[in-house]
Amino acid sequence: MPISCHLYDQLEIAAMHKRKLKLVFKDPNHPFHNRIVSVQDLQTRNSQEYALTENGETIALEGLDRLETVS
Repeated sequence: MPISCHLYDQLEIAAMHKRKLKLVFKDPNHPFHNRIVSVQDLQTRNSQEYALTENGETIALEGLDRLETVS
């Protein structure tokens, strides 16, 4: 399931301002559960959206329907 437009907008704004975000997932076993990241850029590769973080991690945005909050 694709990420909601509202959450994507929050990621996009954070990337523009180089602001750190706290990502909280409903699934505590998710590799990014309750992580604070700094989104540096958003990219599209092979028709899929990705967030690139300050420390070089790539987060696939497809399937982030379990993303509970971005703050």
